[in-house]
Amino acid sequence: MRRALVLLLLALLGSVGLAQKEGGVLRVATVSEPTSLDPVTTNNIPSRLVIMNIHDSLVAYDEDLNIVPKLAEGWEVSEDGTVYTFRLREGVRFHNGDPFTTADVKYTFDQARNPALQGQWLGILGGLEEVTVVDDHTVQMRLAAPDASFLDQIVYLAIVNGKVHAEVGADAYAISPVGTGPFRFVSWSRNEVLRLERNDDYWLARPYLDAVEFRAIPERAVAALELESGGADVAMSLASPDLLRLQGSPDITVDLTPTLSYYYVAMNNQLGPLADARVRRAIAMAIPMDQFVETIFQGVGAVRAYSSFAPGSLAYDEALVADYPAFDPEGARRLLAEAGFPNGFETVIYTPTDSNRRQLGELIQAALSQVGIRAEVRAVEFGTLLPLTYTGEAPIWILGWTNGVDPNNYLYDMFHSDPAAWEIGGTTFNTARYDDPEIDAMLEEARRLTDMEQRLEIYRRAAYKIFVEDVAHVPGYHQTSTLAFRDYVRDLRADPNSGIDLVTTFNNVWLDR
Repeated sequence: MRRALVLLLLALLGSVGLAQKEGGVLRVATVSEPTSLDPVTTNNIPSRLVIMNIHDSLVAYDEDLNIVPKLAEGWEVSEDGTVYTFRLREGVRFHNGDPFTTADVKYTFDQARNPALQGQWLGILGGLEEVTVVDDHTVQMRLAAPDASFLDQIVYLAIVNGKVHAEVGADAYAISPVGTGPFRFVSWSRNEVLRLERNDDYWLARPYLDAVEFRAIPERAVAALELESGGADVAMSLASPDLLRLQGSPDITVDLTPTLSYYYVAMNNQLGPLADARVRRAIAMAIPMDQFVETIFQGVGAVRAYSSFAPGSLAYDEALVADYPAFDPEGARRLLAEAGFPNGFETVIYTPTDSNRRQLGELIQAALSQVGIRAEVRAVEFGTLLPLTYTGEAPIWILGWTNGVDPNNYLYDMFHSDPAAWEIGGTTFNTARYDDPEIDAMLEEARRLTDMEQRLEIYRRAAYKIFVEDVAHVPGYHQTSTLAFRDYVRDLRADPNSGIDLVTTFNNVWLDR
């Protein structure tokens, strides 16, 4: 009996963390390659997945999505809500040995909102007026107006080595970054492997892994086969048939975590027939989105979207769901005729190359053909698609969005007007070119308020107008974060913001082999 109790105790001790092993390379199959590894110009999911393992930001999410300190030990907010004062962590070094300083923070934020770089942070940081170095360990940020979502917005703005970035320039830094994060950049062979290796001096915790290798495999069935054959240790966002099959495998774990992600069919609201809200409504009515989401995901991996707010979002609204335009091809044809297009028109649907969104594009193509709209589907690389949306060249496209927790991030960034960017074909997240002064005013007011209930009321009213009345987008689905991994991968968990956490305050991935 005593021997049995001893064995049981040893097993329990091993299960709570005494058996972690150092070493090994974690091989991750992703959906798309990064467009860039430069945090000051880039804020898209494929890039952020790698960037946030090389760099750190001032603040982060904990496992319950609360905002907690990271490179900033703490912060204070002025009484009027316009000044944020950050106290920075001491003793942190970049991968090249340079000390992390207040100058790096100022440089990062100044460059992220530098119009000359046309980065993806321009609109997000539009309300930031000035960044001031107070002393060696304190940085102050002044906003033009109170913004209750400010901390949430900067969770993924990773701090760069300002000296290196300034010396080599944004283009060179994008392919050879220097951060403070758990892994340092080693190499990137385009369309093959991107390799990171352990930062032995990481300030938060020494990573257990020797290295991480990311490989983009857009064909999700191929990624699943790589996982099953041992060619990959982790596969992200697999197709539902493969997830269902892999759930029965004794050697593979499937982790499903609901996210706040939003995948959508965007339409250029200022281009040709799509400038007419009746045409956009007709397109929404022509698409049996429930059926398409079920066809692609088979009840696993996604739920139908009716707005940018997922069911887990604070601003989710059942009233909007009830009033969203129903599937009605006959009604769609009548609306097209009323708008002056009785015989439909020709258009193009752009999609990334991954199988899920390409399939959705093809299903929508078939549905639109039933109401006279003749659409060509073009699947292109992510880095090719984004510029087409910035310049206004793409009429219809399918993309995804996830950016933290605050409801502001799911309306303001994508639907507040941005005429300065539109005029020059510059970087913006309002690529639909949705322009409504009433919505602009509502979204600006919601950011200034501190009472969340008041803010949520405004966001729900704004979402109703954007999605039900104006049909600026056709919402597609909210995807579940799916990680499938070999059973020897330990302490890995899906990130509700569609990333992958390798070393945080609450986990440190290791290989049990």
